[in-house]
Amino acid sequence: MNQPLRFRFDQVDVGGPWCLTSIDQPHHADLLLKMRDYESMTAREIFHGNDPRGIRYDMAECPNPEPIRRLTEAFGGRDSICRLRINGRRRLYGFLTGNDFSIVWWDPEHVIWPSTKKHT
Repeated sequence: MNQPLRFRFDQVDVGGPWCLTSIDQPHHADLLLKMRDYESMTAREIFHGNDPRGIRYDMAECPNPEPIRRLTEAFGGRDSICRLRINGRRRLYGFLTGNDFSIVWWDPEHVIWPSTKKHT
């Protein structure tokens, strides 16, 4: 957790509704720049404390049943997932193991785990 965050693509959900391959070109550039920024930080800096950039979620509390169903279907029912804020409503979801963030989903509309706060 004290090493720089490292991105992995070994868990990308290519068959699901939030596949990273559906990203449009302007969002792709934003994503790559933000990933570059995150790689200059440690996983501890991003996912510990009250930093809104990175959050760990217990999927039992997810307000949207579709991601829970997809995790069960594609990943054997993993019970937690992490989220990185990219820009505006755009989010990147994945599994965090140490300092490795294995990308799973791209959520450009903030629908996987919708916020209860306005304008997020």
